[in-house]
Amino acid sequence: AIDSAVLQTRLDDATAMINGYIEKRVTLPFDEVPRILVKVCCDLAYYDLLGGQGASLEQAKARYDDSVQFLKAVAKGQASLGDETPEDIESSSPGPAIIEGDDPTFSRDSLKGF
Repeated sequence: AIDSAVLQTRLDDATAMINGYIEKRVTLPFDEVPRILVKVCCDLAYYDLLGGQGASLEQAKARYDDSVQFLKAVAKGQASLGDETPEDIESSSPGPAIIEGDDPTFSRDSLKGF
């Protein structure tokens, strides 16, 4: 039988862990939680619910480790939550540098004969 209070506590704990990793990179709370974070939250809570028991502990541990690695990558700016808008992508990629200034003092034409 599923104890709803225990399940909710584990989900809340997983949410707090996620927020701790990503709060410097995104504005919380989300208007709409990215789907990838729902999966990560479930993986973290599932591992916590197993409590070190059961035949699927190894699989849950692998999913937990993957989730933590993903959160670390998001925190470092190396992974995306998949919720970027075209404006977000455009603002993070300014394109080529354009340098403006006075005309050069020396040019190929002005240095002919030297």
